[in-house]
Amino acid sequence: MISNPRKILIVEDDPTIRSMMRQMLERAGYKITEAEHGAVALQRIAQAQPDLVTTNIMMPVVDGPALIRRLRSNPDTMSLPILVVSGLPEAAEYSREANGFLVKPFVQDQLLTVVSSMIGSPDSDPR
Repeated sequence: MISNPRKILIVEDDPTIRSMMRQMLERAGYKITEAEHGAVALQRIAQAQPDLVTTNIMMPVVDGPALIRRLRSNPDTMSLPILVVSGLPEAAEYSREANGFLVKPFVQDQLLTVVSSMIGSPDSDPR
């Protein structure tokens, strides 16, 4: 059992995709928190202090681009790793402000490879 697993916040408005990502990442040993849009994500980031945020682009209330801008403009979160996960090919442009981009649909190995390259294995030492 991992004593202090790496924490990931999944920001995704589609509950099915959010649940699938949670299952994939929890099976690998990461600790997961969820948010259905960027406004909830901002609250959860303050509470959960994740090691990585994954975000969709098109969401209600506060969308992915607005979330990324807010995180990058805040000194407390400007270096927080962000992974854009989207089915929109044009969403790749947001990966410039983020740290990575993953195209939907994806398989578990793709997700785990990208996440691991960004923050290490579930039990690696936090920043």
